[in-house]
Amino acid sequence: MEKDIVKTKWFTVRVQPNREKGISETIMNEIEKGNLKEVYKTLVPIETLVSVKDGKRVKREKTLYPGYIFVEASAYGELEYILKNIHGATGLLKDRSGKVIPVRQSEIDKMIGSVEKAKTPEQLSTFLTNEVVMIIDGPFNGFKATVNEVNKTKVVVSVSIFGRITKMDLDLIQVDKIKE
Repeated sequence: MEKDIVKTKWFTVRVQPNREKGISETIMNEIEKGNLKEVYKTLVPIETLVSVKDGKRVKREKTLYPGYIFVEASAYGELEYILKNIHGATGLLKDRSGKVIPVRQSEIDKMIGSVEKAKTPEQLSTFLTNEVVMIIDGPFNGFKATVNEVNKTKVVVSVSIFGRITKMDLDLIQVDKIKE
């Protein structure tokens, strides 16, 4: 059966925290083997966070819904059966009466949208030339600086150090607007 012909729904699978990716991959492997004919794909919403540590950019991934993955299926019967055999999966999310609750498509679209936003290149900053900003990371943390130039991921600022104006290149995440 083709997915286009069959009406599908998204279901929430409860899993052990920090095992979301592995269990999702296990389910996808079962689909590829042909063991899950009514299941089509899985979704683990992940956000990529960028920070500066010791002067270097560090990227890390954060699961948006720890302990849950989302599965698209036309029926959940065989999915429930397979989940019983996957270590770390605790079952489908159900209401108080024991009925499986499908996730609304609008909620899935929001999740997919937020995942795609996290993967897009960093947006142009909202810093303006000659704007005064605060350096929030690095050896000049806490210094005020004046923006000279803005690129996609960098900003060139002028900082007064011992009475002399010094230009320096910083990552966008190393400066912040001054809150008044």
